Amino acid sequence: MKKEHLISALVFTIILAGISSAACELGVTLINQDPYPATPGEYVKVLFQINGTETTECNEIYFDILPSYPFSVEESDTRTVIPGGTYITGYQPFMLKAYKLRVDNNALDGDNPIKVAYGFKTGGTTTSYTKEFDINIKDARADFEVSVQSYDAVKNTITFGIINVGKYNAESLTLEIPEQDNISPKGNDIAIIGSLNSNDDTTANIEAVPKVGDITVKLNYNDQNNVRRTLEKKVYFSKRFIENAAQAAQPKGIYYYLFWGLLALLVLWMIYGYFQRKKAKNNRLALMNGRR
Repeated sequence: MKKEHLISALVFTIILAGISSAACELGVTLINQDPYPATPGEYVKVLFQINGTETTECNEIYFDILPSYPFSVEESDTRTVIPGGTYITGYQPFMLKAYKLRVDNNALDGDNPIKVAYGFKTGGTTTSYTKEFDINIKDARADFEVSVQSYDAVKNTITFGIINVGKYNAESLTLEIPEQDNISPKGNDIAIIGSLNSNDDTTANIEAVPKVGDITVKLNYNDQNNVRRTLEKKVYFSKRFIENAAQAAQPKGIYYYLFWGLLALLVLWMIYGYFQRKKAKNNRLALMNGRR
């Protein structure tokens, strides 16, 4: 009997240990990433849900994120520890944890893994797990090259050339002149451009008085994820644009007008001669037909 009692006690202990161990079951899910997809060079917010935190068998529950390329986190301490049995009647038996991740500028399109670590203590022993989740990335941004095309000193109009050198099209594109010393807009400081496809170019006119030096322009657009973005570019306004504009605005000399006047008379004389020859030819034909 003693042997039977000993076996029964041992079986009971094993079953109890199994129940106790099974009672502490944690699970982690990725609830959301914002934005979806994430964009290289930007931030993405991720929200995790840790299930099973209501179980008192889990003495200390911990959760941590283990970022690796192309993700990084600016927090110095990412680990969260809570006591087991963190549960209030009427509330959901889980914990939510959010992180703000920086996506590297050179991150590749597609799913990129992010790893988390979690676990618990029971009876002085720590049980640990790791799990990977996919963060979707898409480089939907456009990029632009901007240059000064010309300057009209009479109309005080500066013309910028814009090329979309990015992989994706840009929608609702505008060029804006922010407040600065090197250029003073006279009217609207925003030029509406509209759509600009990848590898296409266009121009934008701003009524302003520029000075020699760097001019900062802002390019505002909607990317392929319909996210409104702003790019700042610097363009150099050269002295030659002012010189060319001044030269174009100078009154023309007498020889200029004389040349174009003589050219106009020559063209008129050639036209007059053409019609005279045509008229004489028609008269000869009419005379020959009359003699027949």
